[in-house]
Amino acid sequence: MLFASFLAAVAFSGVAFGAIDFENWAPPGDGDVRGPCPALNSLANHHIIPHDGRNLTVPLLVDVLGKAFNLSPELATVIAQLGIATNDPSADFFDLPNLNKHNAFEHDASLSRVDFAFSGEENIATFDEATFRRFFDPFNGSEYIGLQAAAAARYSMVQYSREHTPGFTYESQHQITSYA
Repeated sequence: MLFASFLAAVAFSGVAFGAIDFENWAPPGDGDVRGPCPALNSLANHHIIPHDGRNLTVPLLVDVLGKAFNLSPELATVIAQLGIATNDPSADFFDLPNLNKHNAFEHDASLSRVDFAFSGEENIATFDEATFRRFFDPFNGSEYIGLQAAAAARYSMVQYSREHTPGFTYESQHQITSYA
């Protein structure tokens, strides 16, 4: 729980959103791609990273994740490198669908997707409203969600998956991507 609280503190520490324009939103269009990460999908939908969801690089993500979510360059680099690792080893970029590989970037105990044991590869990035509601239920419609409440709700998703998912996995890289 201590590690989970630490990661939540790092991830949720950025309430001020640098010089990022969140007003320019458009859904994915023809030829645009998305992956299992709601944060990266949202950044693409807002044209903050390439709207087509392709050719994401470490320098781009370090800059954007720092400005949009106040992530440190070190944590943003780790996240970006986990994304790069989902592509061909000679590549220095990745596309959002590359993240759809179970236990690479995508992980069990998602806030918005069912666990791999229930989805399989073909539905790994499909949004699941019931899962998303389960995460938000503890907030009881609160207008303000504090760090402790967010960390507790996140951790409860891990506990739920641990209890209900056959073959549940949640290694350190999953903890980083799930809290960042």
